[in-house]
Amino acid sequence: MKQGALIFDERTDRYDIRFDLADYYGGLHCGQCFDRDGGRALEAHPD
Repeated sequence: MKQGALIFDERTDRYDIRFDLADYYGGLHCGQCFDRDGGRALEAHPD
């Protein structure tokens, strides 16, 4: 599992997960699930 931070991308009007300066999940879509590990760890579940 990769740790990342949940951010809002104003350019795409979607939330995304940022893992590093140039490493992003690619945008979360309506209804897509992800887990949060109490702190900052996020894990998205791809379709």
